[in-house]
Amino acid sequence: MMCVGGVKYWYSVRYKRILIPYALVLGPILVLEVLRGESVWTSILNFSTINYWLNHRGAWFIAMLIPLYAITPVHYMACNRTKSPTLYNMAIILFLVVAASIKVDFSSAVLSKLFDNMQFVAFRLPSFFIGYMLAPFAKDGKSVSLIWMVMIPLIIVATMRFLHFGYWPGFLVLPLVVFSSYILKHAGCLGYEILSFFGQISLESYLFNTTIGSVLIFLFPRIHESCLNNNGYLHYVAILIIGTLLAFSVRKFCERVIFKK
Repeated sequence: MMCVGGVKYWYSVRYKRILIPYALVLGPILVLEVLRGESVWTSILNFSTINYWLNHRGAWFIAMLIPLYAITPVHYMACNRTKSPTLYNMAIILFLVVAASIKVDFSSAVLSKLFDNMQFVAFRLPSFFIGYMLAPFAKDGKSVSLIWMVMIPLIIVATMRFLHFGYWPGFLVLPLVVFSSYILKHAGCLGYEILSFFGQISLESYLFNTTIGSVLIFLFPRIHESCLNNNGYLHYVAILIIGTLLAFSVRKFCERVIFKK
């Protein structure tokens, strides 16, 4: 459901939520890349997310969310006007799975890269529409059939795997939701607080986890090359700890200074 205040208010809330942390995290990183020899024009393309669509460089998740949020109010109105929102979302999911699976040859290398990157995004969009289907059930306190949540996705994935077309294991997110819900029900307050914490900083964590590794290598090359970093585990642990702390700091800064919650 759209936020109280209308579509413009919804756009304002959602885009501020993703673009402000994005600028705070990626801005300094891109400046560092320029200082290391990256061209200013390439950094601008990376920051604008245009370079993702052209060369698969930059934060693909942000590049996906910008157009996805743009069409979400239209999708919301369409769901309200159709007789069966579930079937409507299923049709969109089917279209995305097929679109992400077809092979098209282009004479232009630019068009070929653009199409491949669009397919990369299309392959990940069904989860959004699955969540859109489940949201009304959660909002109204209705239960969902376990057969619909578990057996049907398993059958669909097995069928696609057998036919070697449109294979999208993301449908298994539904059985995972059932399993996770059962775990959360018995996890107690501590488990809920831990998952809630990581859920609140998920965007910032994604941004730092995709960038902090190269920064650590640049600042501390000897640690990265040392024997202590066998198979890169020390590097991964450092990314996890430092990335989580920085993500939490950026999240709190945005809430208290920019969003003033």
